[in-house]
Amino acid sequence: MGEIIDDSVRETMIRLLKPGEELLWSGRPKKGIIFYWFDYIAIPVGLLLGGVFIWSMLSESSGPRILFPPVLLIAPLLLMLFHFLIGRFFINAKQREKTFYALTSERIIISSGLFKRRQETINLCDLPELVLLKPDQDGTGTIVFGTRWDAILFWLKAEGTFYQQPALKLELIENAQFAYKTILEALKARKLKGLVSGRSVR
Repeated sequence: MGEIIDDSVRETMIRLLKPGEELLWSGRPKKGIIFYWFDYIAIPVGLLLGGVFIWSMLSESSGPRILFPPVLLIAPLLLMLFHFLIGRFFINAKQREKTFYALTSERIIISSGLFKRRQETINLCDLPELVLLKPDQDGTGTIVFGTRWDAILFWLKAEGTFYQQPALKLELIENAQFAYKTILEALKARKLKGLVSGRSVR
């Protein structure tokens, strides 16, 4: 199996390996500010609502009140508007900067956390369906460990709705097609190992 190991995350992930576990692939999400399709709708709507809100405040001193909220609500609403239009993009970028992925001979590891590091793992023998979302022209893509419905919810940015736990994923990774094939090969090797050892592996 060919290997592509991201040297920038190798040291972080190798400390999480168990004895006898082999690191097959590692990566991280794409860095920087990223706009999703939803943002091209949400930002203009947010600007429109924000403009109406500011106009209603300015009109307070020169005309009749137009949906003018109590003074105590002004600052929180402005902070919410700032987060929606600007702040969330920087938070999302920082979260991705602190996220690392690894595929080993036994499992998939997702290490993330802005302030407190946490690890999520999926044993290869327990791996559910995996869906590769269509990569971008530069090869960047997302692998969702779940059904196509989970992948659709991710694409719609509706994860966590319908009382459903968001599926784990390798988000916005470089050369996603290669990572996807590497996972399939690791899963196949894991199943063969289970058959040889006499254990049942799903």
